[in-house]
Amino acid sequence: DQPRSRGLGDVYKRQIFAISKFMESTPHNEISNKELEKRKERELAATAAEKEKMVLERISKTTNPEKKETDNQIATNRLPKEEPAALTERASVTRRKAVVKKIEQNMVYLAGGSFVMGSSNLRNAPIHKVKITRGFSISKTEVTQELWQAVMRSNPSSNKNCGSQCPVENVSYYEIQEFFKVLIEFTGKKYRLPTEAEWEYAALAGQSNDLKFKNPSNLSSMAYYNGNTKFIKPVGQKLSNKKGISDMLGNVAEWCEDWYAEDFYKDGAINPRNKNKGRASSKVIRGGSFMSSENKCSTFYRDSMSPNSKQKYIGFRIVSMN
Repeated sequence: DQPRSRGLGDVYKRQIFAISKFMESTPHNEISNKELEKRKERELAATAAEKEKMVLERISKTTNPEKKETDNQIATNRLPKEEPAALTERASVTRRKAVVKKIEQNMVYLAGGSFVMGSSNLRNAPIHKVKITRGFSISKTEVTQELWQAVMRSNPSSNKNCGSQCPVENVSYYEIQEFFKVLIEFTGKKYRLPTEAEWEYAALAGQSNDLKFKNPSNLSSMAYYNGNTKFIKPVGQKLSNKKGISDMLGNVAEWCEDWYAEDFYKDGAINPRNKNKGRASSKVIRGGSFMSSENKCSTFYRDSMSPNSKQKYIGFRIVSMN
């Protein structure tokens, strides 16, 4: 028995010896390379599986309406990202459109007709009959700082602290013409200042002939003037006439389209508009302002100003023939 046991032990020893020799004869880096190859094969298999998954997802998007991208989405995804300045510009344009849209909502239409213009109490505004043959729309209030800012991207007003709904002022006649150019280009509609006759017609509410604006017995209820304020105020706060037009008297005086001339005023009969420069080369100003006395806050009081002049008490309103 003992020799047999010894023989088996020798066999085991020889096997162990052979294995150790094999291990010694096989380079370590050869085992590592084999392992690397196996890893690479596994990675390639995983990559192929991932690619197959992506292809299946694309097929699913084209066949499943819920996942399919719209042409607009694809186009949007392909567009380059906008710079902050471009985004700001787009936001500005959007706001301008929204504010300018308010213009039409703030206009009132007056049909044409005849009326008595002027007053027996004023030397430079003699009574005479005028006929306006064309109807026109006029803004219910003076142009606000908000609207000017939206159109011109600036605010020239001296009274900015009053707020965006206060009338824009400190603008010359010529600056207002630039405002209209931009507004016309922006909207495709025609806007301008009222003629002197149109202004007076609107103050009296056209054919409604609002008598309370002819001889106001309670000026404070319909106007801001130096008897009830020292400052400019937001538009539309006082009593309007029968056509819903307010601030024709007080708050800020208003530019008109006509050149100022006393002799033209009394002679105008049909659609009067003085296109020729008067002796003083000045434009008509109407309505009085928050700085005016009671007698100057009148539907008939006439004043004038150089078209280059800019004053903190002079603004304007819009007329449209559209």
